[in-house]
Amino acid sequence: MNPVKFILLLVALSTIVLLSIELSVSPPALPYAEVISSTRFDIDGDAQDEVVEILLVEGHRFDDKILWCGMGDKWEGHFVMQVRKGISILSHQSLNVLMGQEQLSFRTPEFQLVLEDYNGDGQTDFNLGQYSSCLGWQYQLFTVKSNGTIVRLDGYDGFICSFLNSTDRIATHDGNIGFDFYSQEFGEFYTKWYRWDGERFVLSFTTWADSQDQ
Repeated sequence: MNPVKFILLLVALSTIVLLSIELSVSPPALPYAEVISSTRFDIDGDAQDEVVEILLVEGHRFDDKILWCGMGDKWEGHFVMQVRKGISILSHQSLNVLMGQEQLSFRTPEFQLVLEDYNGDGQTDFNLGQYSSCLGWQYQLFTVKSNGTIVRLDGYDGFICSFLNSTDRIATHDGNIGFDFYSQEFGEFYTKWYRWDGERFVLSFTTWADSQDQ
């Protein structure tokens, strides 16, 4: 065989092999990503902790000095939620897509997720919030499946009078979860309670701040 053709054939074969290797390997964490949240817990019941991380993959950290209720040091942009078991990546999902928002922002410093089984199915859930008003943030609930996939739980109006990225103020009572609201009409706080129906949360009842039902 012509030496030139032989060399070209070797180069072509090498390229095919390298491409095959790249396609077969799970994508690693982006090298330029900044970890803003890292929480360890056992998601699959094998007595070994996995790591749930939130990574800033596109955007910036800045100190918002404009005088408003959302001011302060924060990260803003596009984020990825990643679940790791050791060095193996179990899931790598867009948090912006999960939360249904083109831009997200989280207050610094690095934080941990507040964990709770909100729907009573035995699987660990967590919450994440975004600025809503000077009275508080709007929170969404998520569950972590045993294979590492993260799914949003729906069916509630998740306002609560808290200003944390992940809050422990989502109440639980007799199989219900409660979110706090403020009525400007009556000048009082009230709580909407939701119960899981097997697929989504549905409104159960409402209590006011002076109620003893909670």
